[in-house]
Amino acid sequence: MQGIEILLRNVIISIIILILLKINKKQQNKKGHIIGVLFFIFIMNVIFGLTGISPISGFHTDIRIDEISYIPVVSTLGMVKEVFNTAVVENIPRNETILYLGANIFGNILMFGPLGLLLPLLWKYFRKFSKTVLFGFLVSFTIEFSQLFLARGTDIDDLILNTIGTMLGYLTFVVFHKLFPKFTEKFTVEHGVEKLSWNILPVICVIIPYLVTVILGFYDRAILLAR
Repeated sequence: MQGIEILLRNVIISIIILILLKINKKQQNKKGHIIGVLFFIFIMNVIFGLTGISPISGFHTDIRIDEISYIPVVSTLGMVKEVFNTAVVENIPRNETILYLGANIFGNILMFGPLGLLLPLLWKYFRKFSKTVLFGFLVSFTIEFSQLFLARGTDIDDLILNTIGTMLGYLTFVVFHKLFPKFTEKFTVEHGVEKLSWNILPVICVIIPYLVTVILGFYDRAILLAR
């Protein structure tokens, strides 16, 4: 059922974005760019799905300080210690323990890598390192801020790792663009202030998946509580 919901969510959001692409007469639509934008939307849905911004598991309106980890590295070190202690008690193989830790730590980096790669690939505005990294930082910050009101903790380490992932994604684009410049240009459009719909399109590609995820979360929670 969850897979069907994710598919439906991607279809709805993709239709909305395609309409925005269609009504923009000032830009010549490239097929590569449209495909890239749809993949960007898919990535945002994956990010919001994995980070758990849906209120289906519960939410609250007060900010709980004890659920905020605002000192860098502390929560990560605590997690490492707890995982190794659990592994010793439950006799879990060391390689499985390391694999689990790697998935948790490097997963936060890898998750934002595509974001750092796709932004400069799709829009020339993001060909500047600082603009791409700032965008990735703000997306991650939005997620962590949302988790203040959900049944999850807010962790500055996640923010740092997500931003590092955005940086690495951007650097991957730089290398790829130097090796295959003609190929990357097939996906790119100008991103000027005078072309309003394109100026806000990257933001829309984040906001709409975010809102759809949250709204569907409230809907699913209402259904669960009604049973």
